[in-house]
Amino acid sequence: MSNDNNVKPILFTENHDEPRAVEAFGGKAPSQAAAVMTALVPKSVWMVHMGQDEGREVKIPMQVNRLPTDEIVDTELVQWYQMLLSIRNSTLFQKGKATTLDHSQLDEGIIALQVDLQGSGAIVCTNYSDHLAAGMIPVSNIQDLRLYDLATNTWMYGSKIAKPDDNGMMYIKLGPWQSQMVFYSGHGANSQSGS
Repeated sequence: MSNDNNVKPILFTENHDEPRAVEAFGGKAPSQAAAVMTALVPKSVWMVHMGQDEGREVKIPMQVNRLPTDEIVDTELVQWYQMLLSIRNSTLFQKGKATTLDHSQLDEGIIALQVDLQGSGAIVCTNYSDHLAAGMIPVSNIQDLRLYDLATNTWMYGSKIAKPDDNGMMYIKLGPWQSQMVFYSGHGANSQSGS
């Protein structure tokens, strides 16, 4: 998933030709999981359709340049998109290098992407399924692991640092459509990449 050239992929989960993301993905939580997977791909252009970040459900024709005034804005979703945009706009996700992790020890549905910038970075794990999923992610070459939950916008375990097992693996457990990030600093990116 390297993007070392000047070509930037354009990623989106909603546009004027398709149903609203909440409808297309089957609900608010699945549409948020899809947003995480597209927003946090480094060196890409991430597009958010007019009103998507407010939970709008009415599809607006392309030639209409205004939103309905009677539709209720989901303020919780607005705050969630602002948090996601803040993470996306960080130096790590603007300049970092992405690799997909080995998924052989992860339940079906979990997608894990590592983003590294000069030995520090994050592993983004998303359970893109409607059931609980778990597994092990490789963290053998990195240290100072801190787990962040994107759904609740909180650090897991307070200020404690997560510890890998003796094999350099870290256990993750994600609820349906849940995304978590493992932030780290250390000696460099994992060399174990997969598909």
